[in-house]
Amino acid sequence: MYGSGKFVAIADGSNVVAYSTDGMSWSLSTLPGALTWRTISYGNGLFAAMAADGATAYSEDGVRLDKWRFCEYDW
Repeated sequence: MYGSGKFVAIADGSNVVAYSTDGMSWSLSTLPGALTWRTISYGNGLFAAMAADGATAYSEDGVRLDKWRFCEYDW
């Protein structure tokens, strides 16, 4: 996914996120919790990730673990 000047990708089925500003050189970070993260998207200035169990988290930079916040929802 591209947003906010960087590419961000999740390793499917893990909590590993890769990011790059040029699409050639990549660095790794982690998403919060011991969840199985599945997908990531970008919109309205936020990266949003969804885990296999339906948990979601969002971040403005999509990279730093301390910047990821779990979404509160009431189904």
